[in-house]
Amino acid sequence: MPLLLQPAPVQPAGPLRLPHVSGSRAVLAALEAECAEVSAAPESKRNIPQQRAFKMGRFVAWGDIPRHVVEEAFQATREARGLTAAECRATIRSALAASIRKARPWDAA
Repeated sequence: MPLLLQPAPVQPAGPLRLPHVSGSRAVLAALEAECAEVSAAPESKRNIPQQRAFKMGRFVAWGDIPRHVVEEAFQATREARGLTAAECRATIRSALAASIRKARPWDAA
């Protein structure tokens, strides 16, 4: 009897596992939600990652979460979608930098 090749089963993406940091639970929940939006965005919406990273920049500016944690979370999310590290690193860093520069003080937000 001939052996038929079948495609490998699609592995569902598990929940994003973020490192433990000193940020508040609300900020970590926001980061998880933003990364979930990036992960679910269709390829036709290529600006979604920049928008989501930009939204997280204010929390970095306010000292609620370290910048490297946000960068690493978005980087992992984009790489899981098949992009190379180089393809997304500059975009994420640029969006965060712009957001940090433009962030209003916490009490004015």
